[in-house]
Amino acid sequence: MINVGRCHGRIPTSISCFLLWLLIFFSDT
Repeated sequence: MINVGRCHGRIPTSISCFLLWLLIFFSDT
């Protein structure tokens, strides 16, 4: 699994981060 910790640590205007997280999440299952 890719390191998504950065996105969650900062929480910018993180729609792109969220989409990336979803992509990784579904890819991981």
